[in-house]
Amino acid sequence: MSDNVLSTAGKENIANDTGAVMFACPKCGFEFIIRSSGERKNVTQYTCPKCGFTGPN
Repeated sequence: MSDNVLSTAGKENIANDTGAVMFACPKCGFEFIIRSSGERKNVTQYTCPKCGFTGPN
């Protein structure tokens, strides 16, 4: 990932975050969701900017 990749939910820079993940939106499949390791650990909700899907449940 590049030096200025921001998480979808918290807008955290995840450039050196080895636990960060990036995946296609589970609903629309078009937008990529980026989550930091901290957001994953804390189960922080994210919202797809394209379709409005909110996760995790």
